[in-house]
Amino acid sequence: MKNINEIQCPYLESLKSANLNDEIVSNSPFFIILADSTGRIVSINQSAIEAFGCSAIEAVRKSISDLMHQFLNQGALNSLNVALNNGSPWNDEMWIARGDGSQIIIELAVTRIKINKSGEPEAHYDLYMGRDITREKGLERHSSQMEKMAVRGEMAGEIAHELNNYLSVVYGNLELLGMALDRGAYEGLSNRAKSMRDGLDRITRFVEGMMSVPKPEIEKEEIDINKFLNNEILLFKSQPGFEEIDFNCNWGAGIPLLDADSSQLQQVLFHLLNNANDALAGNPKGQKQISITTEYSQSDNRAKVTLADNGRGMSDEDYGKVFRSLFTTKKVGHGFNLLTVKRVIKFHGGKITAMKSPDGGACFVFDLPCKIAQSAAKKAVKVA
Repeated sequence: MKNINEIQCPYLESLKSANLNDEIVSNSPFFIILADSTGRIVSINQSAIEAFGCSAIEAVRKSISDLMHQFLNQGALNSLNVALNNGSPWNDEMWIARGDGSQIIIELAVTRIKINKSGEPEAHYDLYMGRDITREKGLERHSSQMEKMAVRGEMAGEIAHELNNYLSVVYGNLELLGMALDRGAYEGLSNRAKSMRDGLDRITRFVEGMMSVPKPEIEKEEIDINKFLNNEILLFKSQPGFEEIDFNCNWGAGIPLLDADSSQLQQVLFHLLNNANDALAGNPKGQKQISITTEYSQSDNRAKVTLADNGRGMSDEDYGKVFRSLFTTKKVGHGFNLLTVKRVIKFHGGKITAMKSPDGGACFVFDLPCKIAQSAAKKAVKVA
C-alpha cells in the first residue's frame, strides 16, 4: 500500500496554486475579519465589506477597535474584551448602521486564535465572523405575531362555543315559554322562567370568571419612538409581501422618550402595517406606498404617529366604525385586529383615530404620552 505522500493527485498542484483557503474565505456567505495581536485588520472578505458598508481599503486602514466602536456600545466592547482575554468565545446580535445610511441586524461571533512559536513571544489573531440576519429576524417577528393571532382566534372560538351552549338553553326555554303562553297553558311557566334565569346566571358567572383571569404582565421600558419605528420597519421590509412597498418616513425632532411596552407597540404596528399591505394589494407594482410620520406636541407632551397608505381606502361611514367590535372590510376577517390596536393604545394612555388619507387610502393617527423630563417635573413641583 502506498504512503499517502506517494499518491499522485493530478489536481493537487492546481489546488495549491489556486490558494483554496483564500477562495473559500473570499466567497463565504459569512463575513470574516481577521485582526492581529496589535488590532490591525489583516484580512477582510467581500461579505464583511458589504455588511459593514466600507471598502477593503478603508477597512485595512482602521484597527479592529476603530471598526467595532462604530457598531458596539462600550458595554458590549468591554464584554467582548473580557471574553477574549479569558480565552472564551463571544457572540451577540446587534443593529449596525452602514456607511450608506441603511441599517441591518447582524449576528457576530468572535474568538481568539493563539500562535506559539518556539523562541518568540506569544502572538494571537482575533477572528470576527458573522452574518446578516435582518430578514430572518423579520420572519421570526412575523411568525410570532401570527402565532399570537392564531391563539387569540382559538380562544375566541372556545369562548363563543361555551356561550352558545348557555344561550341555547335560554333560547330553548324562551321558545317553549312562548308556545305555552299561546296555548294558554300556564302550568310549569315558573319552571321555564327559572331555567332561563339559571342559564343567564351561568353566563354571568362565566363572564365574571373570564374577567378575573390575571392579565399578562406588562413590561414597560424607555422607548425612543423614532428608533423603535425605524427598526421595526426595517424588519417588515424583509418580510414576504412588503418587498414592493415604498416606505416614506419622516421622523420628527425633539420627541422625548416613551414609557411603554415594546412588544405591545409591535402588535400595533404589525396590525396597522398588515392592514395597509392588504389595502395595497390591488395597486400596480411601483405604486405601493406607506407613509409614516412622527411629531411632538409640546403643549400636551405627546408623540403623534401618522401611518397612511395609498391603497383602496374605505367609505366615510366605515372610518367611523373601524374600531367597533367585529367590524371588517375584508372578505375573510373577524375585526379583532383593530380592536387590539385600540386597546393597546388606550392602555398606554393614548388615542387613535382613522380617516381618509390625502392619497386616497386609509390614514391612522395615534398619540402616546411622553415621559416628563426630570427637570420639567421638578419645575412643576416648585410651581405647585
